[in-house]
Amino acid sequence: MSPPWGGVKYKNSDVYSIKELMTPNIYDIVRTSLEIAPKIIFFLPRTLDLTELYGIIDTVLKEKGLNFENIFFDVHVLKSANKIKALMIIISLSIEEVKDLK
Repeated sequence: MSPPWGGVKYKNSDVYSIKELMTPNIYDIVRTSLEIAPKIIFFLPRTLDLTELYGIIDTVLKEKGLNFENIFFDVHVLKSANKIKALMIIISLSIEEVKDLK
């Protein structure tokens, strides 16, 4: 999934805040994604604040009564011509967590 994150604000940001700059609301995107599938892959800006994303996911999981400790969270740096272009974030709920969602 590649939520909209381009534009002038993105290009002018040293650190990209998905809370402040992304529309629609990132919390809604994560909530809806987890309702559809237990695995999500996000294509996000290279300047993303990973700590902020971690906090958002943790908040959404706590709302659902889930624990971040049982979540697979992996970050891949995507490069082209020796330049970092974007980040690919993989989030996967464990089998136990998927059962708890139902």
